[in-house]
Amino acid sequence: WILTDRSLVRISPDQSIVNYPIPDSLISANWNPTSIAADMSRNIWIGTTGGLLLYSMQQNMFKIIVGESTQGLLSNHEVQCLFIDTENILWVGTQNGLNRVDPVDYSFYQYFPGGTSVFQPANIVVDISASGNDQIILATGAGIEILDKTTLQFRNIYLAGTNRVNSVSADQYGIIWG
Repeated sequence: WILTDRSLVRISPDQSIVNYPIPDSLISANWNPTSIAADMSRNIWIGTTGGLLLYSMQQNMFKIIVGESTQGLLSNHEVQCLFIDTENILWVGTQNGLNRVDPVDYSFYQYFPGGTSVFQPANIVVDISASGNDQIILATGAGIEILDKTTLQFRNIYLAGTNRVNSVSADQYGIIWG
């Protein structure tokens, strides 16, 4: 799957290319697509500067999950990054916090690496990865944070200082790369 300014593009193993235009009614000057994630239920999640969209492959349609009329579901409407974990949970990184979306009932949960919902560099989540089944790894405006999914506690493992961390990943040995 490839996300452009105005569409989703699917490239199949047989090299066939299909374009799925995002309806103009869902994209505007302040709703630019920023990120994409595909879940096990054949949904394509699209983060935007104004909220969260979903493309359902079963229904062949786009819909707004979080928009202007759904205040408070996400910690911030400016979505920076998306990540699907091994349990098919969607994690949404925003300009001010991390969010977990339950794939069954679309319940939203907000988490703040900086400790409070007050805007601060540690709450700017720019990338998400995982290490095993119990740790979510975040690249933030302050460095690299780990969320223990069992205790829901954050732990800073790298303070970036003047070197901003733009991306984070963990390899098969649990080594974290930023």
